[in-house]
Amino acid sequence: MRIVPLRLSGFGSVAMYWRADAMNRPAVDGARECLRQVVAEFIQA
Repeated sequence: MRIVPLRLSGFGSVAMYWRADAMNRPAVDGARECLRQVVAEFIQA
């Protein structure tokens, strides 16, 4: 598990969890890739 340094306009936490048997589904892969892209853009800024 990691803390992602994202600034959100609201308050609270954001968490993403997947069951082990769901890790290879296209929707999960897409969500993970989108999150990676946002984090990469944030780190480069």
